[in-house]
Amino acid sequence: MTGMVACHRVELGRLKVLKYWICYSRTSVSVFLRLQWAFRESVVFWLLSDFLSPVIYFLVWSQVVSVPHQQLATYYVSVILTRQFVEEWIVWAMAPEIEAERFDPQMIKPVSPLIHYFTSNVAHKVFKAPLFILLLLTLVWMRGPSSQALVEAVIYVWTCVVGLVILHLLGYTIAILGFVVRRVTHIYTVVDGLRVLFSGEFAPVIFFPDFLQSAALFSPHWWAIGLPIQIISGSTPSAALPLALVVQFGVAVIMAVVQTWVSRWALNRWAG
Repeated sequence: MTGMVACHRVELGRLKVLKYWICYSRTSVSVFLRLQWAFRESVVFWLLSDFLSPVIYFLVWSQVVSVPHQQLATYYVSVILTRQFVEEWIVWAMAPEIEAERFDPQMIKPVSPLIHYFTSNVAHKVFKAPLFILLLLTLVWMRGPSSQALVEAVIYVWTCVVGLVILHLLGYTIAILGFVVRRVTHIYTVVDGLRVLFSGEFAPVIFFPDFLQSAALFSPHWWAIGLPIQIISGSTPSAALPLALVVQFGVAVIMAVVQTWVSRWALNRWAG
């Protein structure tokens, strides 16, 4: 009987924590949405900068490779849309706080900083929802009518959500190293450069030599960004899609395990 009461109390405790997380996330998204609106001019500025690189890449590659311009344009519109979905900036938010020793209060809150920064990212995505819809409709128009368009859109959104989780976990893993290593932003700059190469943002991976194509498949960036780009641009064979979705989810699980281990190790080193 005592054991049943104890288990009941544990369940109630877990329920309270779950309700707290839900309430915290809802409130955070609401607050961050107001912040996005207050600083809407900077949001527009960053949107323009996100558009600029793919346009430049398109102009360069359209003169180099013998691929129809419409097909290449569809690919780079897919790049723009996917980058808006999966972009994250957790390293740039956390690293300065850790280096200035202002991050300690975040560590004693009931909600992990991982959740805190994720909700701010979600609010940013909600704020840009009209842009997502516009880009998605543009892609549908560029690719032409298709009976599988709705199915592809659903699968695409799912892969973007998993991709965002992968990149968020990767960014948090690098940022938390700030408790052990100074200037983690330098490490992230190198990782971000690999993102541009291996995710297919710079160019479709099939343009690269075979060894780089193989290396890209071992990069979390390809599974977080490259796979959604391939799906929405119509470059992924239907037969290979189920396996690709399983592998992407597996990459997310691996990143979660790595993030947990690195966080514990870094915090133990810092505390010790």
